Amino acid sequence: MPDSEREWWVARQARKDNKHTCGHPREVCADPDRVWFAQMSVCHVEMEAAAAQVKFDRLHEKRPWHDGTFTDWAAEPSDEHPYHHSFGTRIWVNATDLALGGKFTTYENPYKKDEEDARGNSS
Repeated sequence: MPDSEREWWVARQARKDNKHTCGHPREVCADPDRVWFAQMSVCHVEMEAAAAQVKFDRLHEKRPWHDGTFTDWAAEPSDEHPYHHSFGTRIWVNATDLALGGKFTTYENPYKKDEEDARGNSS
């Protein structure tokens, strides 16, 4: 690594080391005489995702284990139900309904219509 690049990285780390986790320099955030006012920012995207996550968690509170299809659930893990509802899942939101339309947070089987269509039993 060239000296100029190394110096840049060292200076960058020194600036980072001088900041507390809040992002302010340590002499600012450690000042007991400084007054800070609590604020709140609202992100509706994160709020909707968090609400969906809570619904999904509550839905599977009593039977959190499934067989890998998200359709057959059990109260305890077993060879037949080795997957917790949280394994491999990430709740997020989009401005357009891309697939399940939030049905995964309700007791309705989101795969039921697809299964019926595949069997030719559409209603």
